[in-house]
Order: sequence, then C-alpha cells, then structure tokens
Amino acid sequence: IPARFVVNRYIRPQYSCPCCQKVFSGEMPAHILPKSAVEPSVIAQVVINKYCDHAPLYRQNNIFARADVGLPESTLADMVGVAGAALSPLAELLHTKLLTCGVVHADETGMRILDTKKGGKSRSGYLWAYVSGERSGARVVCFDCQIGRGHEHPENWLQGWSGTLVVDGYQAYRTLAGKVPGITLAGCWAHARRGFADLYK
Repeated sequence: IPARFVVNRYIRPQYSCPCCQKVFSGEMPAHILPKSAVEPSVIAQVVINKYCDHAPLYRQNNIFARADVGLPESTLADMVGVAGAALSPLAELLHTKLLTCGVVHADETGMRILDTKKGGKSRSGYLWAYVSGERSGARVVCFDCQIGRGHEHPENWLQGWSGTLVVDGYQAYRTLAGKVPGITLAGCWAHARRGFADLYK
C-alpha cells in the first residue's frame, strides 16, 4: 500500500477586545519546528528513514516527490537537525547512564558517509556502538559516529569510566586498556569461537 499524506487544517478563531482593540487567537499545537508545514510524525519518518533504513536525504526527496509532496533536501536537512537537537538531552542522559555501568560491550562498524565538503561524495566512517552489559534493568545503547577508527574515539567516549569492557580483538581497545588503569578487557566469545571453528574446518 503506497504511503498516503494528508493535510491537517487547524482553524483558530480570532477575537478582538472592544475595549483595548487587541486581537486574540488560539494557539497552535506544540511543535518542535515552529512555523513548519509538516507534522512531527513526518520529521520522525525522515529521521528513521535516514538512520534506520540508510536512506539519504536526496533519495527521500525523490520518494516524497513521487507522492507529490514537495520537501526540498534543505528542508529535510533542517528536520534532521531539529530532531537531533530535540533528542540530544536524551542521548546525553543515556551516555551518562552508560558510564555508571560496570560492564560495557563495545564494537565499531564501517559505513559510508556523504561528505558535503566533497561535493556529496561518500567517504569511510565508523559507527561505534556501546551497550550496557548489566543483567538486570533496561539495556542502555549508545552510538558515536566518527570518521576514524583510532583508540581516541572510545577513549573520549568512555572518559572517566572504569569497569569491564567486552570487545573483540581489535588493537584500539587493547591500546585503550593499556592507557586507562581502570578498564579491564574481556574478550568476546563469538570472536574467540571463530579461531576454533577455523581449526575444526
């Protein structure tokens, strides 16, 4: 079923005071992007499409155009920026919560990043994932997008933290543990199994 877009029309009555001649009107519903023509649900869709479904904004612009919805790429970029600003307190809260955990799992994965400074060409980037390893309570998941893959990125992200860091055999984590006395490395069983599986074959 193709996506369907609807236009919500808000009618605000206006009243004038016969004494002071001031005009009063009802307030619009709260919105994270003031004077925007789109509902917050559209902003959420754009963000989910970009970060969960890896649909760049120029492609989303084409998708909206096929549905006769004119949303320029610059407007979509504004939506992403506003959503990021609105969600940043939550991201900071999750980061702070993660740093209270005694066990943290970490891994990094490569991904292509569009570089506007290079005419929209893509370049290599890395998404660093951090997950709480506590057995009770809600799991805390944080992501840190960086251009590089060096040890300075987890070092900055985990600044002030001490505990057990569960990782694969990547050298950056060993360098981090060597520099920070409070961090103890624990190997990942899935990665350790690979060597034995290769020997078995």
